[in-house]
Amino acid sequence: EEDGSGVLGALSRLKISSCQMKKTIVVFDEAGCIPSYELLGLSRLGRSIYSLVCVGDKNQLPPYDPSSSRDYNNNRNAPRGATSRQQSVPQEPSVKSLLDVSKLSTDTGKVKLTRQYRVPRDIANLLNARIYLGDYVTAPECRAPSRGFNFVDVPE
Repeated sequence: EEDGSGVLGALSRLKISSCQMKKTIVVFDEAGCIPSYELLGLSRLGRSIYSLVCVGDKNQLPPYDPSSSRDYNNNRNAPRGATSRQQSVPQEPSVKSLLDVSKLSTDTGKVKLTRQYRVPRDIANLLNARIYLGDYVTAPECRAPSRGFNFVDVPE
């Protein structure tokens, strides 16, 4: 009501101390794929942020860089196989991910998860040996199939 005696008037007069306000916690899943500039969007929330939680894997895909000038169509007829893969040199991404810029350490809240439950065991073993250097263990109770690869001999 206009005179301030109704519900809206009562709510406008109610003072909530900061300890009574709900705490805003923002969770970024797949933070290794999210460009760091996405943090700017948090300013649109219009409230204080109590905590940021970044969940991700630095060994997965890097953030998408829209300014990248890669043209995949030009590479369509490029030679395939071990020789072309060996010649490709990984480039440092121009856009950093939230994980890249977080500077988290085990002293400041970083937790390394080392047990997986869903990847087929043969793929998990390959990832463990080649990417995670022994830190990617399949849980005994994992119900994923034993085989995920299907090798097909294709001549030439």
